[in-house]
Amino acid sequence: MSLTSILTSNSDLTKIIPNLKGDITTWDGKAFNWKTPKLVSSIGASHEAGLIGTAFDYIVRALIAQKLDGHNVTLEKLLMAERGFDSFLSTSGIFTQKYIDSYVVFNQDNLEHVKYDELDINSKSMNLVEFGHKTRSGFKKYSIKMFLEAIEKRSYYIKTGHGLNDLIESSILFAEYDMIYRTASSEAYVPLFNRFSNDIYGFTINNKSRMTKTAMVDNVKELIAVFENTIRNISFSSCILNPSFGEYTTMLNGADADLIIDDVIVDIKTNKKLGYVHEEYAQLLAYAAMGRKIGLKLNRAAIYYARYGVFSVLELNPLNKLLEQYLTSIEIKAEKAMPSRRLKQNDEMLIKQYSLWN
Repeated sequence: MSLTSILTSNSDLTKIIPNLKGDITTWDGKAFNWKTPKLVSSIGASHEAGLIGTAFDYIVRALIAQKLDGHNVTLEKLLMAERGFDSFLSTSGIFTQKYIDSYVVFNQDNLEHVKYDELDINSKSMNLVEFGHKTRSGFKKYSIKMFLEAIEKRSYYIKTGHGLNDLIESSILFAEYDMIYRTASSEAYVPLFNRFSNDIYGFTINNKSRMTKTAMVDNVKELIAVFENTIRNISFSSCILNPSFGEYTTMLNGADADLIIDDVIVDIKTNKKLGYVHEEYAQLLAYAAMGRKIGLKLNRAAIYYARYGVFSVLELNPLNKLLEQYLTSIEIKAEKAMPSRRLKQNDEMLIKQYSLWN
């Protein structure tokens, strides 16, 4: 069970953490202003806002790493998007069969002859089965190429500081793969398939997007400009990107934080509203407790409110005993949830075996 699920389903856990609103300061220790004006507007439906937020997380980590010129930077061991990409490789055929076949039945006459690398599709002269097979193959080849290019572009930006537009495009792609890993929903494949189908065929499917890609990119650029201005006068000497917490990460289904800057663990939020949300600080302090337990030097915990350009900061040392109690309680809840997790894994194994036999 994930940390979020445990905290959501066990309100007694979050109640261990008192209301800390009065203890929150700015990065430089001044009183925090909860009436700070919004600098970047919120756009899109909830799933689009989620993609923007996740893409911005990837960008911030790259910006911080680049600002340090690669020195004293601990890069991510594995991007969450890479986990999503692995899931995509093993399951994309199921998705494309479901959507392509049903779509092409009604639109085959409108599709023109297409050539993409080794993919040669003449939709008007081949039957539906052949069309679907070649399209599934093309979708996978196209996606592999795009993903590998995105990895290269991100690395290039971190090393050189050049190619911000490419970094943004790559981070939006990563956010889409991130969604596949976190939700395991067939709907998460739609943006990825629409990239392919729009580029190659000129159509999109089941498109629930309310905004253009240009609007999404522009919104991210605004968030970047505000962030760069916010950190302009903040000096730091090291960072850990997307830190994990050893056995706790395993226990809590991949629990990890956004980043650690020097001795501050940071969570990034692109919330529409600026306000003290108790559950967000409960989660942040869970990360801090796990990090301190495994030996990370953490003296402060912060949330960066991206649309407002401000850090809200908590001192951790006054909370030492509270954090130890909190982490112990989380461990107990996680251990109780483990049997159901093992049963679920056994069920999944039986399903796989059944599919192989049949």
